[in-house]
Amino acid sequence: MVYKTYTVGQYLVDRLRELGVRHLFSVPGPHGAEWLHDYVEATPEIQRFGTTNAANAGYAADGYARMTGLGAVCVPYDVGTRALLEPITGAFVERAPVVVVNGIPPAASDATSSVQKRHPLVGGPDGNRRLYDDVTCATARLTDLARAPAQVDHLLLSCLRHRRPVYLELQTDILHRPCSAPQAALSVSPPAPASDSPGSEALPALTSALCQADSAVLWGGVELQRHGLEQEFDALLQALDVPYVTSLLGKGLLPETHTHFAGILDAGGTASPVRSLIADADHVLGVGVGPALHTLPSGLPLDRTTLIHSGTSPPGSPPTTHAVPSGVALQSLLAELRTEVAPAVSTFDGPAIAARTQTDQSCDAPPDSPNTHITYQGFFDTVAPYVDDDTILVSGTGLDRWGSQSVPVSAPSGFVCQAVYGDVGHAPPAAMGVDLGSDDERVIAIMGDGGFQMTAQCLGTMAEKGLDPLLLVLNNGVYASEQWRMDAVPFAQEGPFAPQDLLQQWHYRKLPEALGGKGWRAETYGQLTDAVEEALQYTGGPLLIDVRIRQKSLPDLAVDGVEEVEVDRHRTASVLGQLP
Repeated sequence: MVYKTYTVGQYLVDRLRELGVRHLFSVPGPHGAEWLHDYVEATPEIQRFGTTNAANAGYAADGYARMTGLGAVCVPYDVGTRALLEPITGAFVERAPVVVVNGIPPAASDATSSVQKRHPLVGGPDGNRRLYDDVTCATARLTDLARAPAQVDHLLLSCLRHRRPVYLELQTDILHRPCSAPQAALSVSPPAPASDSPGSEALPALTSALCQADSAVLWGGVELQRHGLEQEFDALLQALDVPYVTSLLGKGLLPETHTHFAGILDAGGTASPVRSLIADADHVLGVGVGPALHTLPSGLPLDRTTLIHSGTSPPGSPPTTHAVPSGVALQSLLAELRTEVAPAVSTFDGPAIAARTQTDQSCDAPPDSPNTHITYQGFFDTVAPYVDDDTILVSGTGLDRWGSQSVPVSAPSGFVCQAVYGDVGHAPPAAMGVDLGSDDERVIAIMGDGGFQMTAQCLGTMAEKGLDPLLLVLNNGVYASEQWRMDAVPFAQEGPFAPQDLLQQWHYRKLPEALGGKGWRAETYGQLTDAVEEALQYTGGPLLIDVRIRQKSLPDLAVDGVEEVEVDRHRTASVLGQLP
């Protein structure tokens, strides 16, 4: 502690430390810099992690939150706050709990200060905070000394309960004011008694539906990961003995070697065996699937589906959607499902059904010839064996998200992808946060060249901090997912891509070498295997492989799941048989 008396600035740092924050992502700037210097950097347990811009800071905090349960970020007042809005929007949609700390000018003008900016240039004195009303679960401005500690506690508890970002404005003239230290640890309320659990009204109809069903599927969503309910989900799974699927956002909810795992059910694309499993099921029970409600997978039989999630149901949700207020309530409802519903229904032979569904989804063996040029799906089939129990896989949101579905993930919560919000620049800086937030696992991040170009500055930060995720940049020179959604015909026939989808060609291999890391280039499967095996031996700096992909190549799911992709369906259907 820097100051002899206990202060508001120290209170905020101590609460973040208490909740497990060990890295705080930042960009230097006015007003917030004083808190960072006097309190964060003076706290040995928390490392201030500087990044090149607000977007990279936000995405890194997002990735960190997905691994540890809470992230924190502080960027320059006004300009940085507005630039941070995009990453925080994605974190809000996908339930990544991030604390945004925004230092704001003092209430009274200081004539001796070189910083005379009194309020945002747009929106008035409250303009920054109002920007975040729609993308956080709570906001607060610390201007009243008497209320400041309680405001901090309320904000952090909201973040923990709802697993969504919160926004805090810290006025600089209250920063060093004295206050009382925390008197007790923060704690989310314990589960309510089962009889009082929100969502219990769904249980009679659900029990009746499952008792009449000859087949059922359990659909696990990302909210179960965010609230740490993996074991409770597994217990329900065993009690019902059903096959289960996850959303892409929830991939890795349980190790995908689980005997009941059948595959991925996702609005962005679903393999045909999983679509058939869902379509033929007498009942589908989705638990913790809140983000998926924004765009439900096509083919989901809504008249035979029950959906349970935490938070508020978005407009247009199916009538059999049931919302509970928090993760605590979701935990109680899972217990009720296991103890009250499961004993009343017959089991559904989950392992056998899951095994049959998985058979047609297995990765193909890599080509025999190491001199063969790399295709999109061939890349994923080659890399899959390197994603083991000690690896966390980070995926981009373009065509790479479809390929990543086919890679089995066995590490607990071993997959990260901004699968619902879908910002293509998310993966590179998010890999920094994932790396810092993981234990001893190796991070492999797969991304398209377009997404990498958006946030490539993070390589310099990785080099400075000695982080060594392996970045695999799929280089086909085009925003392929955008071309595919707009018009898939050029992938199957001779003809140009849309000019706006073409990318400037970078020498990707040379970037990490210029910044203190190491780079490789691979055009054949033999070169790819050699580069991956060599890269995995290195530590202490960013590693990047420039993977040259045939420009008109597509992952299998881009064809298999075409009915779920937002494209011109008639034109696409006419060329399906010609796709490579």
